[in-house]
Amino acid sequence: MSYIFADAVRLGGDFVYRMIATSNVAGDDDKDKYEIVARVDCKYSPKLSFQAWYSYINVDGNTEAQSGSKNVRLQTLYQF
Repeated sequence: MSYIFADAVRLGGDFVYRMIATSNVAGDDDKDKYEIVARVDCKYSPKLSFQAWYSYINVDGNTEAQSGSKNVRLQTLYQF
């Protein structure tokens, strides 16, 4: 889902959910996995644009130290 306003800025986000079925000796253990992504795109001029993403991934069943992964990406694109 995204929203564009002022013909130059786009805000967007995604949510993905998946159940992972795993089998082991002790029995069946299902894990839930989800990812949340937020995006911002800005077109400064016809040749210059900026983009930023934030992603959070969570897998249930992991230890508390491994429960979430956060990623940030910034990008500048100049087209000749």
